[in-house]
Amino acid sequence: MARLAYENGVASPTVPDRDGGREANAVSGLGERSLGDLLYRVAITIFALCVPIFLTLVAWELFSAGWPAFRRFGLDFLTSSAWDPVAGKFGAAPAIYGTIVSSMIALVIAVPLALGVSIFLSELSPRWLRQPIAFLVDLLAAIPSVVYGLWGIFVLLPLLRDPVIPFLRDTLGLGHTPFFSGVAYGPSMLAAGLILAIMVLPYIASVSREVLLAVPRAQREAALALGATKWEMVRGAVLPYAKSGIIGGIILGLGRALGETMAVTMLIGNRHEISASLLAPGYTMASLIANEFSEASSDAHLSALMAVGFTLFVITIMVNAIARLLVRRVSQQATPSSKRSQSSQLYPSFPRKRGPMLARQNMDPRLRRYDGVGDLRLRGDDGVQERSVSGGQTPAWSFRARRVKSTVMSVLTAIAAVGATLPLLFILWHLVSTGAGALGLDFFTEAPRPVGEVGGGMGNAIVGTLILIAIAVGVGLPIGVGAGLYLAERSAALLARSVRFLSDVLNGLPSIVTGIFIWTLIVRPAGHFSALAGGIALGTMMIPMVARTTEEMLRLVPASLREAALALGYPQWRASLAIVLRTASAGIVTGALIALARIAGETAPLLFTAFGNQYWSTSPQQPIAALPLQIFTYAISPYDEWHRLAWAGALVLIALIFVISIAARLITRGRFAGASGT
Repeated sequence: MARLAYENGVASPTVPDRDGGREANAVSGLGERSLGDLLYRVAITIFALCVPIFLTLVAWELFSAGWPAFRRFGLDFLTSSAWDPVAGKFGAAPAIYGTIVSSMIALVIAVPLALGVSIFLSELSPRWLRQPIAFLVDLLAAIPSVVYGLWGIFVLLPLLRDPVIPFLRDTLGLGHTPFFSGVAYGPSMLAAGLILAIMVLPYIASVSREVLLAVPRAQREAALALGATKWEMVRGAVLPYAKSGIIGGIILGLGRALGETMAVTMLIGNRHEISASLLAPGYTMASLIANEFSEASSDAHLSALMAVGFTLFVITIMVNAIARLLVRRVSQQATPSSKRSQSSQLYPSFPRKRGPMLARQNMDPRLRRYDGVGDLRLRGDDGVQERSVSGGQTPAWSFRARRVKSTVMSVLTAIAAVGATLPLLFILWHLVSTGAGALGLDFFTEAPRPVGEVGGGMGNAIVGTLILIAIAVGVGLPIGVGAGLYLAERSAALLARSVRFLSDVLNGLPSIVTGIFIWTLIVRPAGHFSALAGGIALGTMMIPMVARTTEEMLRLVPASLREAALALGYPQWRASLAIVLRTASAGIVTGALIALARIAGETAPLLFTAFGNQYWSTSPQQPIAALPLQIFTYAISPYDEWHRLAWAGALVLIALIFVISIAARLITRGRFAGASGT
């Protein structure tokens, strides 16, 4: 650095001799910077490549393991109903049928509620009510599948037996239809569809809400300026613009329903047959794998299950890819770009003149020609698509009717918002009222006791869950953050675009697919289950979530910070890690906590990796207990004492997940509050 020399009391800079040691130091510094930058670029590129490599390995392992079944049975494997492990005959048609039917039931119930919630929160609700309701709906997504299954067994099934099914069959007369014929045993396709509807509702509602919020404000202002009511504004200006994104959210919910495992396994009845009656037991692809994988004693049986897993993998990947493309289409329409989308051509921007926003001179030129009588039709530049907005001079009774209709729709969407939060409140009520009584010191300090003995606890499962989470963080967090750094710094590269899209798709990958993949990759070659395999399975599920969150947080950091660091002579790797990454650390921690909240309740991948353990075990090389596994084992058992402990374990698991979720929300709120105050 330049030094200050004082002459006559005035400081003036002096520059060292350029022919001295400073030149050598500068050359050495440049060499170190270039080497460090090279290593940094190589490292983050490797982390980014982990995403497509993981997807490729999953596809290859499942296909290669299922190929003997595909080669032996051909298309009959997908169309046949025979499933006889003793005779060596396998057909996945009933499982595929059950997967599709249960998912369709879920969408029929969840889509109207989710759309009502999203419209209410984005357009019609009071501002003070939006955050609480949105938070409660989002918490539905944080409840683990095994807890939904527990609640479904002991609350939903009795409720369906009496009074829901008698009401549907006798009062409404649906018993004469083939869909409600036969004896209602309890576990059924209808029960699985109902629990799936509750589970996919927050995903559809969240995506739809974000898509609606992405609609430009000018769409709403133009409709209201023409005299439209709030509901007419939503129906005529907002929903048409966001239609493809909403469809994407629905398809995203479908992908989630197709791969759901534990709750469906506990409620669908697990019978390998095709029946038109929704009251009959059935099977799904995920529940078939979960039930029979540990019992597969022959290579043919195991290959058939792997073929089912590969079929599930292909279907969910395709569904999630379509959903992401549709949602991205709306996001790109809402984002200014040099290439204007079709929707932006339909409602083009125009230079604003002086005066109020809604003054005639600031309207779309085509709106200025509207005389206020009849219907307004806006035709796009291509002359194909149209939008019409009703308005004009209408009788007073017609205006009152429109206002009444708008009020009615506002009330209906508010009812949908309340209905969406009721399952959360019911589940929490039953968890507290039933599980709190079983909590005590023994529950947190003792291992489970043998059948018939009263007492015991889940201390080993709590410790095992924490160990699995620690291993998952060690695996998923560095790779996810590294991939996020690559996505943020090389956003326009082909690899970055591919990794970004694949990360979004992998977020919807069924957890049971990850479990059987890790089983083929680690457990089978090692010859035993282990905590390490379970932690790696959970860690791989963290990678896409952490990567996308890290990218979004890094993109919020002002570019001037990086430029200032580089101008001061910082190497690129140091500017990225010490300046940019540190600035975005609060948001990255939030994303990591959200990922932790999701994997903490996962059960399906642990069935094939950690396996569970009735005793205390902390070795990464041995099978280990986990709260979700213990809850599942106790919930499907016939013992009342174990049922009581299952409720207590579910309460502890929910408390852990909610604490993580609330902490993430508080960190995010503090971060944005601090940003707004600067």
